[in-house]
Amino acid sequence: MDTDKLLIVEVPMSGAAYAKPQQRVVFLRRIIEEMEATPGVEAVSGVSILPIDKGWPYPYSRSDRPVPPPNKMPRAGLRSVAAGYHKTYGIPVLRGRAIDSYDTWASERVMMVNKTFAETAFAGEEVLGKRINHFGRPWRIVGVFADTKNAGLARKTEPEVNMPYYQWEGADALSVFFTVRAVSNPQALAPIVTEKVRKLNPDQPLSQFRVLQAYLDGRTAMDRFRSMLIAMFALAALILASVGIYGVVAYSVTQRTNEMGIRMALGAQRSDLLLMILRQGLQLTLSGVTLGLLGSLALARVLESYLFGIAATDGKTYLTIATVLSFVGLLACLVPAIRATLVNPLNALRNE
Repeated sequence: MDTDKLLIVEVPMSGAAYAKPQQRVVFLRRIIEEMEATPGVEAVSGVSILPIDKGWPYPYSRSDRPVPPPNKMPRAGLRSVAAGYHKTYGIPVLRGRAIDSYDTWASERVMMVNKTFAETAFAGEEVLGKRINHFGRPWRIVGVFADTKNAGLARKTEPEVNMPYYQWEGADALSVFFTVRAVSNPQALAPIVTEKVRKLNPDQPLSQFRVLQAYLDGRTAMDRFRSMLIAMFALAALILASVGIYGVVAYSVTQRTNEMGIRMALGAQRSDLLLMILRQGLQLTLSGVTLGLLGSLALARVLESYLFGIAATDGKTYLTIATVLSFVGLLACLVPAIRATLVNPLNALRNE
């Protein structure tokens, strides 16, 4: 989703003005209609809990199976969403349909589930049309949407259900995150949202006018700081490893200077000596790199919780590090080997 194009404002809907659930629905419908007709607005919706946070962990059961004991009932994160939610947040609908404005108290109770829920609760089955019990009432699954990072950026996606806001009566319905997707600058729409809300209800409180990216930046500040520290230590470790490899290999090659002089005195060609030194040096280097890679793979799980958008066993990263260290080893062999082959063979014989 384009997080820098989404303007979020929290709209509490409690008190005398919203004594009945229908009053909240009417208010939300009208403000959505008002903003949809506003120039510079691409899409509008509302959600009880932002998609970057966990939904309410409500227990559920399948309608076609016996209800398990309360302590064994599975749970799924629940969000109540207004019509257009998935379009506004850019969440693809994989199968079926999205929540619509005609999903009201007067219609059949419906819900959407994410891909993880479908694969967990209905493994190997067609999920569309199945019914889930929530609070003793069956809800029919009408759509499946793509997984999002609903448990944090560094954690696996958890099962999630989306209920129509116009059918939901849970406590989380007393507040909604009104969301506007802007064509360009979302902050420019903040005064317009305030104006239109005040026309509908002059006493309506509004809070936290923020772009969704600002929410993400705040939530991930510590994670990004830790990642930066890890990256700095990793770079320092790579530099130290490179210096160490260069020093050890170069020293071992330098120690063989007299040997190479004697070999040349006995008729060995410079090119043959270079190839011999490179082959032996690279064998040592590659052995060390291989052992290092195996150790890294064994410890990769430790860092997995600090990574986002990249696997702990990312092949490109390991290949890059292995290539850098191998190149350093090659250079460490080549430079002193070339110097050694320029030694006068007679001087090497005298030293011996």
